[in-house]
Amino acid sequence: MIENALMVQEACITSRVAKAEEKLKATEEGEVVWNAMEAHESFAKWYGNGALAFRFNYQPLSGCSQRASNQTVDTWSNRAKHTSAIDSTAHFG
Repeated sequence: MIENALMVQEACITSRVAKAEEKLKATEEGEVVWNAMEAHESFAKWYGNGALAFRFNYQPLSGCSQRASNQTVDTWSNRAKHTSAIDSTAHFG
């Protein structure tokens, strides 16, 4: 899993939100994204929540072998990582 042990400081979140707001509000399309995020609990909440982690179980319809992994998406560092559910030393993504 991606290490996200340290909580992000409030000042860092506030700074990142301000930068996102400035960038997104510069275009009509960006304004749509900004408004959507604000309507759904805000960028501050998104950045403050920490990483998302879930199990990914891919079962191809072609009959090929199943692939299962644990996936972590870190919204702060913009990284995603799959780790094999069978072999924890196998990483991909």
